[in-house]
Amino acid sequence: MKRILKILAGTIAACGVAVLIYVVSLKQEEVKCIGMRISIDYPEQDIFIEKSEIEELVKTTYGNIYSVAINVISTEKLENLFLQNPYIRSANVYANIQGELIIDIEQRQPIFRLEMPKGSFYVDNYGSYMPLSPQYISRLVIVSGYLKSIDINNEKGLNQSDQAENSDITSIIEMVKFIRKDSFLSALIEQIYINKDKEIELIPKLGKQYILLGKAEQFEEKLNKLQLFYEQGMPINGWDAYEVINIKFKNQVVCTKI
Repeated sequence: MKRILKILAGTIAACGVAVLIYVVSLKQEEVKCIGMRISIDYPEQDIFIEKSEIEELVKTTYGNIYSVAINVISTEKLENLFLQNPYIRSANVYANIQGELIIDIEQRQPIFRLEMPKGSFYVDNYGSYMPLSPQYISRLVIVSGYLKSIDINNEKGLNQSDQAENSDITSIIEMVKFIRKDSFLSALIEQIYINKDKEIELIPKLGKQYILLGKAEQFEEKLNKLQLFYEQGMPINGWDAYEVINIKFKNQVVCTKI
């Protein structure tokens, strides 16, 4: 008897859930879209995508969405549409029970500008490429020099071929992240140049010298050594006393005077 009652209770509960789902689906068909709530996460101060652009994309796809049944709007379709924008990293679209279309966007964050023979573009903190924006300029470290050609249309990051042939690029990504975390270094370094010997040269914003870092190995130690030199050694002789500051040797800073 108890077993029969348990089965009966389970059946009633299942039917109740099914009825509830059916009622909710009917309710959704009745709910009209009352508007959009757009949120864009800008990792830093750079703005490459505006709310008005998101609104225009929705309007282009569905026309005037106000008073349209909310279940007619495909959130997956909108997410895929937003992700076609090269400045958007992620998109989450859903509707609440009030009929609002909620759109959460995460903008991609460039960390340096790469100058190549084929053109210029940004590289973001995930190693993916971003085209330069015709509306907005991001003040970033410039990377240039003797770099092997890479596919600037690849916006999903460095593929295995890129990584094998451009290990200097992958190292520079990590180096730039390190520089950006340090207020002194980020204020000092304006450009990273790869010379014909595949060694890294740093061009500071102040002074006439350049800094020879050498290979990317142990760049953290070299940059910490550079900061110590600027804080303790540079004030003695002045910012324009040297032509080259060589920090590629372990535990040494070798300077060439002008």
